[in-house]
Amino acid sequence: MVIRNHLGDFMAAAAGPITRPASAIHTEFMAARQAVLLVQHCWSEDCQITFEGDVSLRMAAMKGQGDDSSPLRPIVNDLRCFLAGMPNSRVSHVQREGNEAAHRLAWMGLSSPQEFVWLEEPPDLIQDILVKEGL
Repeated sequence: MVIRNHLGDFMAAAAGPITRPASAIHTEFMAARQAVLLVQHCWSEDCQITFEGDVSLRMAAMKGQGDDSSPLRPIVNDLRCFLAGMPNSRVSHVQREGNEAAHRLAWMGLSSPQEFVWLEEPPDLIQDILVKEGL
C-alpha cells in the first residue's frame, strides 16, 4: 500500500503478507484496513488523506453507509467506522495503471514473511514510479 496526502505527496508505504486470505477481494479489503490503521497510528484524525484503489467494489464499500451485509461485513464495517473518525479523508477509485506503486509493493508482500513500513521516504522499489508521477 502507498499512503499519500490530499495533495498526492508520499507519506508512507507498507508491504507484507496477508494471513490466510479467503479470496482476492478479501486480500484487497485487508490491505485497505491495514492502510487505515497505519494512518490512524501515525497521524492525527484531522489529516487529509485520500485512500485510492483500483478495485471499484472495495472503494464503493468503503464509501458506503450503515451496516454492511456482505460476507466481508466485519472488515467493511471496520473500514467504515475508522473512516468516519477521519472526517477529512476521502476514498476514490483510480484506474489500474494509476496504482502501479501499490501493485509492486503487493508483489513484494506476497514473497515476504514479514511486514515492511516506510515513512516519509519511499522505498527504492517504487521510487521510479513516484518520480514518473512527479512526486
